Amino acid sequence: SSQSLRETGDTLMPFYRSLMARGSYALHKRSVLPSSSACNWASLFMGAGPEQHGYNTWGSRQPDFPSDTLTEHGFFPDFYYQLKQRRPEARVDHFYEWDGIHYVVDTLSVDHDQQFAADKGELTDVIGHLVSDKPLVTTIVFDHPDHEGHGSGWLSADYFAAENLMDSYLKQIYEAVEQAGMLDET
Repeated sequence: SSQSLRETGDTLMPFYRSLMARGSYALHKRSVLPSSSACNWASLFMGAGPEQHGYNTWGSRQPDFPSDTLTEHGFFPDFYYQLKQRRPEARVDHFYEWDGIHYVVDTLSVDHDQQFAADKGELTDVIGHLVSDKPLVTTIVFDHPDHEGHGSGWLSADYFAAENLMDSYLKQIYEAVEQAGMLDET
């Protein structure tokens, strides 16, 4: 697999690599335990581990055990809740491909919550919302290349193709934000 990675050279995610050359990034990450989707996404959005927010199963649609803190929304205080508490006027949009993401976000604290399918051309709608709404915060969570990793194998040809597809999506978002005059604040 490392040979496959070397063979891709600079052809893998060229736009993303150009952003890395211009900005900050980290190539080291750590998963929470258990290492599964709902647990990790909840931890990312909530800034806490499963022992605090309660999500402990891959497809959890609610905490598997009681959260140690709940807001008036009946949800662990996530990033979106904290933002709205400090900036109630802030526009917050949230888009995702995998429906499980919907269940680990306090949707009462976002202004626009929508599942989309990039492979069906719906990224154009997401970009349209981004440009017209000009939100303070937008999250766009794609299913690629995770889907291909599970289906065809990590570092497989399908996985690399999905990474380059993601690169094209990122470039579309970047160009739309730039054309809307929002790039300096993004």
